[in-house]
Order: sequence, then structure tokens, then C-alpha cells
Amino acid sequence: GRPEKMYIDFTGGTKAMSIAVALAGSIINVQMVYVGSNDYLKDLRKPRPGSEELHLIANPLEVFGDLEIEKAYKLYREHNYAGAAEILKELKRKIPDPTIRTRVENAYLLACAYEKWDALDFQPAYEYMKELTDNLSRDSHSIHHMSEADVQKLRRQEEMLRKLTGIRQYIMGKQNEMILDTVDLIHPLMATMLQNARVREKQEKYDMATLLYYRLLEMMGQRRLYGYGLYASRMDYGKLRANPDRTPNMATDSGEVNQKELGKSLEMIRSEIFKKKGMNFLPDPASLLDIFLLLGALKDDLFQNRENGNTVRQIKRIRNMVYLRNNSIFAHGLGPVGAAEYEEFSKFVESMFRDFCRIEKLDYTELEQNIEHVLPPKNQGR
Repeated sequence: GRPEKMYIDFTGGTKAMSIAVALAGSIINVQMVYVGSNDYLKDLRKPRPGSEELHLIANPLEVFGDLEIEKAYKLYREHNYAGAAEILKELKRKIPDPTIRTRVENAYLLACAYEKWDALDFQPAYEYMKELTDNLSRDSHSIHHMSEADVQKLRRQEEMLRKLTGIRQYIMGKQNEMILDTVDLIHPLMATMLQNARVREKQEKYDMATLLYYRLLEMMGQRRLYGYGLYASRMDYGKLRANPDRTPNMATDSGEVNQKELGKSLEMIRSEIFKKKGMNFLPDPASLLDIFLLLGALKDDLFQNRENGNTVRQIKRIRNMVYLRNNSIFAHGLGPVGAAEYEEFSKFVESMFRDFCRIEKLDYTELEQNIEHVLPPKNQGR
């Protein structure tokens, strides 16, 4: 029943017995005691009677907690944020040293924030991150032991998470298309997909990483397509807004004419890709490949600005990459994605994303740096 008043005395016995009982006491966190004296009678090899004192020995874990802290940090470095947070939560309650406890508390908040962010649970992720940055603003560098560059990065991540919390209102209001139309939402969401994919890659979970890269590729297409008034999940071609400079034949005042011309352009591209005629239908809803076929027909910047080939060749490349995802066991296939196949797919999607960022006036390098996870403060300088 684990009574509140329980002690282990390791004064007597052999050294091996004392070590064993002390280890047991530290593991189950029971108060350890030792009977000592400063007045020792060497001839009799025992303390002078009446000089004995009772010493309460602190659990080493409560003083430093080095082993448990390192165990938590190891899980953190493996991106097992939930496991790290579980250990750190217990440690921050036990460790009496206020400086070490502060660092453990900050590491706990950081692990919780990343665990929730990784699970796309943006509201609690933001709350944990905000509490962490507030702590860092309050405490001196000698206490939190984090570089100024990391502190600034965490503040940028806090702002990114704050924006991402706005997604919920559109989902609850069944206005998902508004997420695509809001750069403060869709850009951080796409960055989240990229970072999550890289985390899965480090864990060698290539199938999951492939799905996340696939979703990033799809988001790029959805975002670009929405710029023409088309929402991939619910296509209303009457709202088509074509670029009059690129496709003047689809920028007339007649919605019927615009749709007909779009169908013709789609048929031309499809006939070259699939080697079939009569494929001028307009998809509803639009799959990932449909989205890029439509963007090709609309002569979107995502194709016009890409090097090495024409639109048809680029869409064929996308189709080949999509087959990789479709053959994954998490999609329609029965086998896992190999490291070599994954590397080819991830490099292709990241290349597309760089072009997307350039078109949308995003700094890709800065975005990469901002989403990279920060390591927790080291337990140093005691």
C-alpha cells in the first residue's frame, strides 16, 4: 500500500547489501537513512556510545536526476516527444534544485509543444509553446541555457502555431476552402507537413513520410487551383477565373465557353499523357493528378516557371511520383516504400515546393530554418 512513512536503513550489513538496499530505495523513492558519528573509537572500531546521529540521505535522482534527464533527452532526440514529456513531467516534480528544475520544466514544455504540433493539435501546441517562450523571457540565460538564436526561433514557431489555431474556426464552420485562400494558414500548414515528413524520415518511417510529402504536393496544387476560383473538393466551374494573358480563350464573359475551352485543353494534355482520345471531361471532385492536369491546362506559374521540360513532361513526372504513393501499404498497395524510392519522391516534392515558395513569394530557406525543431536546454552549469 506504499505507506507514507517508510524508511530504509543501510548502515549495517556488508557493502554489497548496503549498495543493493540503497539502489532499491532510490528506485522506489523511499527515504534512506544512515547512522553515523563524528566520534569514532578506533580501538573498539565503533562510535562512542551516545554520539550517533541519524542522517537522512537524499535520493540521488532528487538531487541531479542525470540519468533520467539523459533518458528523456534521448527520447527527445529520437522525436519521441510523448515519451520524453512523460519522464520530464515526473522529474520536474522531484528535483529540488531550482535551476535544474527550471531547465527540466522548459524541456517538458518544449516536448509537449512538439508532440501536439506533430499530432496537428494546434491549440494546445500553441499554449505549451507560449508558456515556454514566456518562461524564457522571464528567466536569465544562465538559468535556461538556450542560445538567443534558439529563443528567437521558438518565438517564430509560437507565432506560426498561433496562426494555425485559426484553422479550427473554418473547419467547424465547414469553410475548409477558406484555409486555402488564407496565406497565414495554408503556408504554415504546408510547412508543418514538410517538417512532419522529415521527422518520419529520421525515424525511418518512409511510408508515413511519403504520405506527408504526398499531402504537401496535393496542398500545393489545391492552393494554386483555388487562385482560379476552383476548390478541388467541390468543383464549381462556373467560378473559373483564368489568366487572360495566359489563356484568353478561358477568360471570356461566358462561363459555358470557358468550361468548354478548359475541357479542350485538358483533352490535349490527357491525349499526350494517356494516349487516349475523347478525354475532355471536367473532374469533380479533383484528385491530385486531376489538379495538376487542370493547372497545366490553365498554364499556371507552377509549370511555366519550371525548368527542364514542357507541361506534359512535368505532369508525367508527377504521375510517376503519385504511383509510388499509391503502391504504399498505407494507400492501395501491399508493400512498404523503400529508402531509395522515398528519397526520389521526397527530393521531387521539395523541388516543387521550392518553386511554389518562389511563386508565392515565400523564402524557402527561412521557412526551413523556422520549422526545424529546437533541442531542449542542456543540463549544465550546476
